[in-house]
Amino acid sequence: MEAYVRVRLLCVFLLVCAACFDADTVSAQAPPPGPIAQSDQQDDSLNGLEFDDGSVTAFAGFFENDLLKHLGSVNQDRNYTYGFGFQVSGSFIRKSRLSAPLSGLDRLTGMGRAHQSSPRRYYTLTTLFTGYTPDTLNTSEPITTDRPYASIVGGSVRRLTVDEVTFDRAWSSELAVGALGLNVVGDLQTVNHRWNRRRSGKETPYDPLGWHNQISHGGEPTALYRAGYEQRLLGDESGPNVRKHWQISGGAEASVGYYTNIGALSRARLGWFSSDFWEFSPNASQNGNQNLGSGKRRRPTWELFAFGGLRPKLVGYNALLQGQFRESVHTVTPRRLVAEWEGGVAAFIPWIRIQIVAQFAQGRSPEYTGSRRSHAWGSLLVVYSRSFSTVPQ
Repeated sequence: MEAYVRVRLLCVFLLVCAACFDADTVSAQAPPPGPIAQSDQQDDSLNGLEFDDGSVTAFAGFFENDLLKHLGSVNQDRNYTYGFGFQVSGSFIRKSRLSAPLSGLDRLTGMGRAHQSSPRRYYTLTTLFTGYTPDTLNTSEPITTDRPYASIVGGSVRRLTVDEVTFDRAWSSELAVGALGLNVVGDLQTVNHRWNRRRSGKETPYDPLGWHNQISHGGEPTALYRAGYEQRLLGDESGPNVRKHWQISGGAEASVGYYTNIGALSRARLGWFSSDFWEFSPNASQNGNQNLGSGKRRRPTWELFAFGGLRPKLVGYNALLQGQFRESVHTVTPRRLVAEWEGGVAAFIPWIRIQIVAQFAQGRSPEYTGSRRSHAWGSLLVVYSRSFSTVPQ
C-alpha cells in the first residue's frame, strides 16, 4: 500500500512538470500581456476580451490558531495548531504567466473547458505556513499514540470562473507547491510560545520539543492540484450590486497531491451583503479559497452577515499524517471520512474598503484511525479591496 501511495505521488509531480513544460511552450508563442482576442490567446479568453477587474484588486492576511477566541475557548495547541499567510488577487497573475502551470494542468484534466465557458475569471496568489502537532509538546520522543508533527510552507495559484449570465455558478482550480518538513514552522511556534510565557508569567505554553520528529523532517517538495464547482441553491439572486439578505450554496471538489480526497460543501450567509457566494470563502488557509475583492465591479457598500458551512470529505491520502517520499519517524493512518465546519461573522467597511472575517466556530472531526478527538480553532482574515492597474485603461 505504501509503495502504491508513493507511485501515485510521483505521478502527481510528473503531471505538474508536464504542465509547466506545456505552459512554457505556449508562453513562448504568446503576445505581450493585456487584453487579447481569443484567436490569439489560448485558454485565456472567450469570444472577445477576458474580463479584467484590474492588475491588482485586493490584498489579504489571515491567521488561524486555537489561541484566538472560539467556541469553548480552550487553547488546546494540538492537531492544526496554527496557520497564517498572505494573498493577492488580480489579472497580473495571468499576464505575468504565474498561472501558466495551472492552465496546463487544467487542459490535462478537462477543467480548461469549464474555465472557457465564461470570460469572467479571477486569479489569486497565496503564500501560507501551517503547522500540526500532537497533544503533548514538552517531550522530544515520538508520541506513537498521537498524530505526528507536520508542516507545509508553500504557495498556490487559483483560478475562478463565474457564469457571467446568472452569476449563480462558479468553477475553480488551484495548483499549490511547497515543502514538507522545514524547521521554520517549528521555530515560529517556539518564538510564539516564549512570547506568550513572558506576557502571561505562566509556565505554559511549553516549547515544542518534538519538531525533529515531524513528517519529512529536513524538507521535501510537495504539490497539490484541486478542482471544484459551486452554485447557488437557495436565497436571493446573485449578481453585481444586488442587495442580498440570505444565500445558500452547495458544490463539490476533488484534490490530488499531499491531500487526496473528494468532498461536498454547503455554505449559508444571513444578513446584509452585496457580494456573491463565490466572492466569499473563509477557508483561506486550506487552499487560498478567498476570491479577494471585486475591484471596479462592486459598488462599495457596507456588509454585515453571519455565515456557516459544512464540508464532508472522503480521504484517500494525507501526507501530513502518512508521510511522503522520505522516511518519517512516526506516521498514522487517516480516517476515510472526515468533516470540517465553519461559522462566524463578517463585515465590509466601504469607506476604507476593508473586509474583516472572524471565525469562532471552526473545526474538524477526528482525522486518524484510533483518534476520537475533534479539534476547534479561531481565525481572523482581513482583506483590503481596491483595484489597481499597471496598464492604461
